[in-house]
Amino acid sequence: YSEDLCLADSISAEPLPSLEQIKYVDPSQTVASRPESRLLDIQIQANKLQKKMTLGEALPQMAVGGLFSYGRMMQNFEKHAKFNMTGFATISIPMTDWWKKSHTLKRQQYEVEKAKIQKDDTMNQMELQNMQCWNTLVETWEIMNVAKLNSQDAADNLNQTRISFKAGLSTTAEVLEAHTTSINANEELTQAQINYLMAIKHYEALSK
Repeated sequence: YSEDLCLADSISAEPLPSLEQIKYVDPSQTVASRPESRLLDIQIQANKLQKKMTLGEALPQMAVGGLFSYGRMMQNFEKHAKFNMTGFATISIPMTDWWKKSHTLKRQQYEVEKAKIQKDDTMNQMELQNMQCWNTLVETWEIMNVAKLNSQDAADNLNQTRISFKAGLSTTAEVLEAHTTSINANEELTQAQINYLMAIKHYEALSK
């Protein structure tokens, strides 16, 4: 315990930004920079590379080589130089696996198209998520403004009831009821401010 300990309300101490101060970003621009989009691009590229590898295994293969030799031999007590050169080439055609490779290529092409469709679908879902997040932000802003009006009306009603009570025109029960209404209105305002602040943070996180 410390007498210097003082709790501060960060929501009431710092004014919340208005809806006009929050920058709206086009969802199609923000989703392209999200990690999910980059992972989907990597998946598409990996499927394309896998298809190229399979295609390379199915194509004919050719090997070319050569051999050159030089020698000096003694013949009739004279030295003679002799050159030998040999060239060869081989072609390998994978006929036995061609049917199997063709089906593998078709399946991998299907995987490529599937990855592209999955990316488009995911991108659309992320854009919809950003739009829903913005709509939630607008909704919480409006709810907070209504809560402010209700809190102010409840405070004004409490003041009027207290004045009437001092003048003998209101009962103690009416003052207590007005006080309870004011407390509830303040609690609703606090919760609305929290929801609005959370909506701002969520939207900013998705819009980076």
